[in-house]
Amino acid sequence: MSQSRLIGNLKFLRNKKGFTQAQLAEGIISVSYLSKIENGIVQPTDEIIGLLINRLGVNEDEVFNVEDILSLLTDCHRNLISGSNKREVEEIIATVHPEEMNKDFRIHILYTLILLRTSSDRLNIKKELDFYLEKSAQLMQEPLLKYFFFLLKGLLFYHEKQYKESYRAYQEASHYLTHNGNEWERADLLYQLGLCSSRNWKIIESIEYTNQALQIYQTLYFDKRCIECHILNGINYRKINKYTNAINSYKLAKTIAKRVDSDDLLSMIDQNLGNLYSQEGQHELALNHYFNSYRLKLNDSCVNNRLLTMLSIVKEYMDLGEEEKAAEFMDQAKEILDNPLHIIEEDHLIQAKVYELKLAKKVDQLTFYLSERAIPHYLENKHYDKVISYSTLLAHHYHTNRKYKSASETFQKTIEAYNQIYQIRG
Repeated sequence: MSQSRLIGNLKFLRNKKGFTQAQLAEGIISVSYLSKIENGIVQPTDEIIGLLINRLGVNEDEVFNVEDILSLLTDCHRNLISGSNKREVEEIIATVHPEEMNKDFRIHILYTLILLRTSSDRLNIKKELDFYLEKSAQLMQEPLLKYFFFLLKGLLFYHEKQYKESYRAYQEASHYLTHNGNEWERADLLYQLGLCSSRNWKIIESIEYTNQALQIYQTLYFDKRCIECHILNGINYRKINKYTNAINSYKLAKTIAKRVDSDDLLSMIDQNLGNLYSQEGQHELALNHYFNSYRLKLNDSCVNNRLLTMLSIVKEYMDLGEEEKAAEFMDQAKEILDNPLHIIEEDHLIQAKVYELKLAKKVDQLTFYLSERAIPHYLENKHYDKVISYSTLLAHHYHTNRKYKSASETFQKTIEAYNQIYQIRG
C-alpha cells in the first residue's frame, strides 16, 4: 500500500469508517499528532501507519474508490443545496486527495462545482477555472457531465455578474437534467434560473421559476432554501411595486427563519424589508429594519454584508436630512473601505463615494462622478432603480447651476430607466 496515498486519504477513510480523531488515535498517537498527519504537516513512521491501517481495517482497494468519493461529493453537494452548514462541507471535501480528484473527471468537475459554491475567493477560482472550463468541453461525453459543466459555467458567470451568460448556461444545463433525476438538483437549477431572471429584470419569469423551486423545496423540507425563495419573490414583487405581495413574501420567510434560528437569513429579510420601505419613502420604518439587520450582522465575517447595511443606513439618514447621523455611519463604513485587506464589491465602492461627496457638499466632484462613473455603471448592470435615483440627483445639480441642456439630457436617462421598468411591469 502506498504510504503517500494512505496519508493523503487518511481523513477521508476515517470519516468513511465512522471514526473520530480521538477514536483512531487512542493508544497509538495523540489527537494533535493525528491532525498534523491528516493535514500533511508531519510524516509518520511505518509503525504508526501500520497501526492506523489495522485500526481502520482498510485494504488496498479501499484507498482509492471512485464510487465512494463520488457518493461523498454528491452528499456534499446535496447538503449545500439543502442549506446545511457550509463549514462542515468544506471540512469534508478537504479529505479528497488531489490524486483521486485528477483520476476521474466526474470527481474533478463535481469537486470544482462544490469548491465554487463554498469558497469566498472567487477571483482565484476564476483564474484556476479558465483553462479547465475551456478544456473540459472537449472531454464531456455523458449527459451528467454536461449538466455539471453548464451548471458550473452558470455559477461562475453569475458570480462575475454576467447574468445573461449565466442564464444561457443554466438553460443549457436544464437540457441534461432529466438524465440525472434528483429533485433537489432540479429545484436548485430552477432557483438559479429565478435569480438570473430577476437580475435581468425578467420579473414574471423569475417568479414562475422561483415558485416551482419553492414547491420542490417544501416537499423536501429544505427550510433554508424555502426562505431564500420567499426572499427572492419579495424582491421581485418590490421591483414591480406590488408591495403587499412583497411584504407577505418576507413575512413567510421570517416565520421560517425564526423557526430554524438563522441570523444570516433574518438579517437578509430585514435588509430587504428596509429596501422596500425606503422605496416607499417610509424612511423611519426602513431604518428600523436596517438597524435590525445591522445588529444581526455585527459578527458577520463578510465585510460586504455589513457594508451593504451601513450604506443603506447612511442613505436613509440623508433622505431624512439628518446629515450628522449619516456622517457618523459613513465614518464607520470608511473604516471597512479603507482597510487594504478587504476586497470590497464595486457597487459598495460607488455608493460610498457618492454619499461621501454628497455629505461633503463637493458638488462639482459629485456631478462628475455621477455622470462619468456611477450612472454608466448602473446602466450597464441594469440597476434601473439606482439609475433613476442618481440621474434625478444629477439633473437637480445641473438645473441648480442653470445647465439646462445637461439637466434635460440627464432627465432623459431617468425617463428611459422608468420606461425599462414599466415595460417589465407590463
